[in-house]
Amino acid sequence: MGGVSADGKTLSLTGRAFEENAPVQAGARATRGDQADAGRAAPESDSGRSSDTAVGMLRPTARYERSLTQRRRASRPPASRRARARGARSAAFAFATAATLALAALVALPSGAGGRRAPSAPATPKHTQRTITAQRERVAADRVETPRRPAAAIRVPLVRQALRNNCETAALSMLLAAANVSVSQLELQRRLPRSGPLDPIPSRDGGLPIWGDPDRGFVGRAAGGGTSGGFGVYQEPIRQLAGRYGVDLRDLSGAAPTAVFRALRSGHPVMVWVGLSEGPYKSWRTPSGRRITVNFGEHTVVLTGLRGDTLQLNDPLTGTRATWTRAQFVKLWNRLGRRALTIAGA
Repeated sequence: MGGVSADGKTLSLTGRAFEENAPVQAGARATRGDQADAGRAAPESDSGRSSDTAVGMLRPTARYERSLTQRRRASRPPASRRARARGARSAAFAFATAATLALAALVALPSGAGGRRAPSAPATPKHTQRTITAQRERVAADRVETPRRPAAAIRVPLVRQALRNNCETAALSMLLAAANVSVSQLELQRRLPRSGPLDPIPSRDGGLPIWGDPDRGFVGRAAGGGTSGGFGVYQEPIRQLAGRYGVDLRDLSGAAPTAVFRALRSGHPVMVWVGLSEGPYKSWRTPSGRRITVNFGEHTVVLTGLRGDTLQLNDPLTGTRATWTRAQFVKLWNRLGRRALTIAGA
């Protein structure tokens, strides 16, 4: 803001405004002198001209403020320039990141790559390597076969076989009971398919006798007797018979022992075919001409639990619960070709 003093001089808050209004003040003094000589009312005229001068002094000050504002705005970079600056910083950061990754990849290259040879570790003797490999295999086997904690025995009713040779249907009745299906062993034996004649038929030319196929049905007499005493049946007819009662059994035949242990740890009993003795072995031909060789020490039990190295089982031959070590089970199981059935889902 600016104003007029008592002697007619103009005052301003800024030196720039005072200098720019100097000519206006000089003109005002000359006019006041002429009016005094003429004998007119000088105070009244001076007052009017002083007001005009004060208004004129305000204009340069406003212009100066506007120019100052414009200079401030001009000193700030435009939006496009700021955006370009941000883009440049992002590009520099991306370049630095890519360079770091490329350097890390170059360092990780194997020996002979990138024109530089990485330092090699001292060679390990072959016997040491074999020892390390064997230790790793034993550790892996322990992880697969050994449970982290002892598995509780599976609740399976104990059934003693009613006939001399019906251990398969007695074991099946236990397996079905574990699936909440109650069927007697004698009913299962009646509904089990049969294969071949009750007793072997001698060959007329002195060759192998003719008898049934245990992969298709029960062979011989379940109650024993006759010329051979009867034999038994393998897993496929048993699996199909369980399906008639709505129970789906999974065939584990030919699998590794770990598959049986895994089923037990999952809470599923396993019906297995074992050889209680190493023979006697006998051979015959089926009516279709297929050669069959069997171990007459064949038997069937139901595995019900696994505790560390001990297997728990229900034995239908004696009607008791028993235990085997893993080694005993594998030995007996191999004698009958690793045949086994368990409840589906194991």
